[in-house]
Amino acid sequence: MNAFYEEFSNRLVAALLVDFQEIFSLIQGETLYTMALIVDDRASAFYFALNTKEFAERKIVQDPDNKVCYEWEPDNWGYSDSSIQNCRLREVSDFLSENAPLHESFDDFEKNIHQEMIKAMLQLKRNNSELEHVFCFISVSDNSDTEKVEDNSSMILNSREMHEIFIDRFFTNQDFREKASKAWAKKDYVNYVRLIEKISDTLSDSEKKKLDYATQKIESA
Repeated sequence: MNAFYEEFSNRLVAALLVDFQEIFSLIQGETLYTMALIVDDRASAFYFALNTKEFAERKIVQDPDNKVCYEWEPDNWGYSDSSIQNCRLREVSDFLSENAPLHESFDDFEKNIHQEMIKAMLQLKRNNSELEHVFCFISVSDNSDTEKVEDNSSMILNSREMHEIFIDRFFTNQDFREKASKAWAKKDYVNYVRLIEKISDTLSDSEKKKLDYATQKIESA
């Protein structure tokens, strides 16, 4: 790691640890379930956001058609560094703007920044054991690769079980049915059960029978 990225990494981790504690203090008894470190599409400005089950539920009651947005899109979450007075991540953004290496291609620079963001989030989780079951990811605002960046980071930052839930976050009931049908055709009963259980409250009688059969096949394997 060259001197710039080493200094950037140290500043990013230090800022994130402090900002997290200040934002977390605003939650006041609600249940934290997800958090994200976001950078803009120029890889020059950061912000950090958290969401609670209670905040998401309040918004969904008011606007049920946008349930997924309130659950998984950081711009619609309840808590962020805009809520605290001395945001350290703004200082990191300033450092990046003033000291970013000029000899790198933007693609390489952006890739390196994303890697350092993931490392910082890993350090945050290591320092706070209560985050073990909190969905964590990095994101890029206003970018066609946003979902890909989020999914790739989730694979590193979350357990396998949590990652499988995360990558399905934008699926509709029809999406789950189609993927479950493909898994059934391949006799991939583990994935069939995982997918079809996502829509367990809408299953037809035939789907319930398939679920029972798949479950029995898994248990007898």
